[in-house]
Amino acid sequence: MTLIPWWAGKPAVWDMTVVCTSTGSYLNSSAREAGAAAEFAASRKTAKYVSLAASYIFFPIAVETQGPLSEEARQLQCDLGRRISASSGDDREMSFLFQRLLLSCSALTLSCCTTVFMLSTGRTRSHSSFITLNLIFRPTLGTEYKG
Repeated sequence: MTLIPWWAGKPAVWDMTVVCTSTGSYLNSSAREAGAAAEFAASRKTAKYVSLAASYIFFPIAVETQGPLSEEARQLQCDLGRRISASSGDDREMSFLFQRLLLSCSALTLSCCTTVFMLSTGRTRSHSSFITLNLIFRPTLGTEYKG
């Protein structure tokens, strides 16, 4: 939740979902159109949190492991990038924000693929994958990697 009002005096809240496009429930729609799985996940989140609309601006952020974002996620990212650019005076802030999200999604995809590979081969998680995720996500104090 934002600490200051986002729009029309209401704070913003969001719920982020990362969907795997190769999962059976998303495979048909993902094969037809890029971003379809993200849009479906975002619509489910919107329905789930419909009661928040009276007090908050809700953003369902859905990202596919292959890269596409839901429309609401793209709009939020553009708006956030514009606000950061206006505050800092640097027009590149939106690009930096998009790059950070891309790196985070890539790290998550790497983690998912590594986990699937290790489960199928019986291997254990290597220390190097922890370091990669830690460098990109930089967990806050009090949290630790439980993978």
